[in-house]
Amino acid sequence: MAFRTINTFQPHPGAVAPPHPLEATVSRLEHRVEDLQLFALYTAHEIKNPLRALTLAAETLLADVASGESDLGADGVVERLSDIGAEARRLSAQVSDLVAVVAQAERPLQVVPVNVDHLVAHVLEAFASDFAEISANITVASRLPVVAADEAMLRTVLTNLISNALRYRSPDRPFTLTIEGAQADGTSCQILVTDNGLGIHASDHTRIFAPLGRVHHNEPGYGLGLALARRIVERLGGQIGVHSQLEAGASFWVRLPSATLN
Repeated sequence: MAFRTINTFQPHPGAVAPPHPLEATVSRLEHRVEDLQLFALYTAHEIKNPLRALTLAAETLLADVASGESDLGADGVVERLSDIGAEARRLSAQVSDLVAVVAQAERPLQVVPVNVDHLVAHVLEAFASDFAEISANITVASRLPVVAADEAMLRTVLTNLISNALRYRSPDRPFTLTIEGAQADGTSCQILVTDNGLGIHASDHTRIFAPLGRVHHNEPGYGLGLALARRIVERLGGQIGVHSQLEAGASFWVRLPSATLN
């Protein structure tokens, strides 16, 4: 894994104004509606068909054994049951992940000054083996901003962005990832996570932040990560977006209120 730093921390236009109390209340209610839609969509698209397959596998096995004509033998039955159990556990884990998504996005905020330099270092460390395996080239700005955020929630956002960059990397070129920061008018800061991966068509730049909004359907995943990231960032009084073109990588930006360390 190659690692180097760059000096970049330039003013960036645009600041996030604090939300009006009524607007904040309406936003929370809208998010609750989105939560219900998320559960419904997830159940319909990601659980219904696998459950049908599980049911069919169990019923077929039961019928084979009950008929007395099955040539599976004890080992064959155990193998079938093992496959059914593994699939059931996978579905259970998916449901748990969805519950965690909603629970984390709704838990009380603990907003403090967050040193993004330190946070990014910890997040990247968790991906060290992934980076080493593909000889990734990771570039981090030598000075990243301090923002007002819930540190655990911002960690989740950055983890999702880096995980997506790895998942949707191009097979045609070595993987590169750049993390930079920019300050906007002294009231907000921007964190940029840029890769050289598959890229995203302009028409999908908004849809990818909706639940189940995947655009690369041949890749694993359930389209929840960016929806969670958007919800967290909005709760923190910020914004999230992307600049990207197909086959030209993607640059995800997270804009949050500025802060100073005590």
